[in-house]
Amino acid sequence: MKYLIDAGLSPEVEKKLKNKYDESALDLLKIESDNVIDVINYFKEIGIKDIETILITYIEIFTRDVDDVKAAFNKHNIKEVVEKINNDIFYIENI
Repeated sequence: MKYLIDAGLSPEVEKKLKNKYDESALDLLKIESDNVIDVINYFKEIGIKDIETILITYIEIFTRDVDDVKAAFNKHNIKEVVEKINNDIFYIENI
């Protein structure tokens, strides 16, 4: 999963993902690598800070099409939502 490091995440993220998820979830993450990178870049663009923890906790968000993720965020005030997520990553469940 070198592409995660290339996208700016730490090398430890791969270890944490392997400890938490089974092989099928990790395979999906590899298959959907383009979506994963697009979602990571979108989160960076809107100012989400702890992308690694969100990836480890909510892996399914990153395998979705980035347009679906953007559409979900666009239903809300993005600035407020990002601030709430940066204060508590579990707020992302409200999106």
